[in-house]
Amino acid sequence: MAGQKTIPEIVATLNQEFEGLRPPRSYNAVVIISRRYGIDLVLTRAFSMRQLEHILHADHRMIRAWIDTGMLVARQSRAGVRGSSWAVEPEDLRRFIEDHSYAYDWTVMPAGQWRTLAETVARTMRWRTLGELMAYLGYASKTFWKDHHTWIPHRRRWHNSAPNQGSVFIRANDFAMIAEELRRLEHQHNQAVLDRRRARARMSPRRLTWQRSCRCGWVLHGRWAVAPPIACLQCGELLLTGRRPRGRRLQPAA
Repeated sequence: MAGQKTIPEIVATLNQEFEGLRPPRSYNAVVIISRRYGIDLVLTRAFSMRQLEHILHADHRMIRAWIDTGMLVARQSRAGVRGSSWAVEPEDLRRFIEDHSYAYDWTVMPAGQWRTLAETVARTMRWRTLGELMAYLGYASKTFWKDHHTWIPHRRRWHNSAPNQGSVFIRANDFAMIAEELRRLEHQHNQAVLDRRRARARMSPRRLTWQRSCRCGWVLHGRWAVAPPIACLQCGELLLTGRRPRGRRLQPAA
């Protein structure tokens, strides 16, 4: 009767149906009971908050978050007054289910036309979890999402009574694009590493001199423009090829 008859007509119908009930129903009694159970007596086909909780299998905090962010269009009766209630038209609920299939879990919805609609939309949109994306890409690192979340297109499904936590969902149609972009980023990173190594190699001084040591204690060194001598100029022994600190004179063994 709510939304189809006026309040006086509802009072008369209740008193006629429950004729022996004492005390009889009054105008104020009908209004109080409707507020208690979230029934809007003005809107014709709108769903109350409790009905939405049952249809979407979500608590009122989650539904209010959808309303506050504009995802779900709702009308508030008696705004700012104690006992105010929210009402959602069936067309707005259908639009929410079709446009924001990532925001709710259709598998826990009760059987009915709304679950059937949600299942059809979910199979069309093909939302996948972050774990499924990482398995597709072959990543197991926990820092993957921290490193790449800024550019990967995704949506987040907030959990009931936990507005600061949620699960990440990515469309399966974007998996190939994400894999291609990751390959490009990896190639760009590897190229940058090679460029830095080449830059350091150009900045480091080249070895333009040679150094030879002798058992007699002398260290000979010179530039590669002149080939190093084969024998020591002091004692005539063959020079060793081991490198020692340049310009340091070795003390002969006692």
